[in-house]
This record gives sequence, structure tokens and C-alpha cells, in this order.
Amino acid sequence: MYFMMSLYFDLWYNTEWRLYIIPRGDMDEGTITKTKEMLDDMHKRKIDMADEIFVINVGGYIGDSTRSEIQYAKDHNKKVNYLEPVE
Repeated sequence: MYFMMSLYFDLWYNTEWRLYIIPRGDMDEGTITKTKEMLDDMHKRKIDMADEIFVINVGGYIGDSTRSEIQYAKDHNKKVNYLEPVE
């Protein structure tokens, strides 16, 4: 999986060694669909390993995939924190 991610993503770490995966903009539709499915599964596996998740909801925006991940985390008794207050 690392090889596939290295082809389609720019990976970087911040000073606290948190991994961020940033999708690149040069993928065709089929690759985007397969990559989204892989990312959705990978995010759930990361949630499984985490004690809590931190949602970056700039301007209060939370997309459908993120909502799904939040629900997954709640269903698995994970603490959920947000950058901005949630109404």
C-alpha cells in the first residue's frame, strides 16, 4: 500500500509526527474512485488505532466522508474533538 500511496499522494509530517495525506490533483476519474475507497478504509483503520480524532472543520464545514468517519468513531467509542464549535 505504501507504494500506491507514494504514487498518488504527497506525504508529510508535522513537528508532532502526525501523518497527513494530501490527494494530488493529477489523477483520472477511475484512479480517484479507487483512491477514495482506499482512503475511506484507511481512515477507518486509523480511527481503530486512535484514542480520539480531531476534526478540522474550518468555517464549520464537515463533508460527507468526514461525517461518516465521525459516526464511525462515535460508534467505536472514540472521543471526537473539533477545531471549531459544532452547532
